[in-house]
Amino acid sequence: MLPTGIAYSSFAVSLAILTLLAPGETYADNQIVVDTQSATLTVLDDDSRSLLVLDDISIGRFGARQGKIQGDGMTPLGSYHVINIRKSERFHYFISLDYPSIDDVELGLKNGIITPQLAERIRSAHEKGDQPPQDTALGGHIGIHGVGNGDPDIHEIYNWTNGCIAVTDAQINRLLPLIERGTRTTIK
Repeated sequence: MLPTGIAYSSFAVSLAILTLLAPGETYADNQIVVDTQSATLTVLDDDSRSLLVLDDISIGRFGARQGKIQGDGMTPLGSYHVINIRKSERFHYFISLDYPSIDDVELGLKNGIITPQLAERIRSAHEKGDQPPQDTALGGHIGIHGVGNGDPDIHEIYNWTNGCIAVTDAQINRLLPLIERGTRTTIK
């Protein structure tokens, strides 16, 4: 694990991640659990043992709910998977989730938020393991990210995101070695 309180270059973080991974070891069986009520993010191994707990996370500035829609400033509740992990100028790192899920699609259809044609496009993306369309009435670009260029003081006090889960840059550096594409993520 990387100690907190130290600034790391992207090279140092990448090197640390590679050093921590044993040959052939994967982390898709780990699971991320985001508890929006207790403001924690926990990584569990495939035996449900806690590997990492991150406190004082931030979520959407207007809270969390099922039935998220574009522009509502809320974090979606549900089950997702990590679809991409990338370095980000704005957020230090951005861990993309496969939002909207099939459950989100069904709720969106039931509530008349999306069309059957769009629902089919989203389902098809999930079947292929691709990122679902991100420009729909359900919203998109949901993930876990660092504070990056944001204000760390605001992060300590307020939920401030447009719907993502935010952690400090030091926390995301600790999270990265434990996850990979496919890691299950439950937001509750």
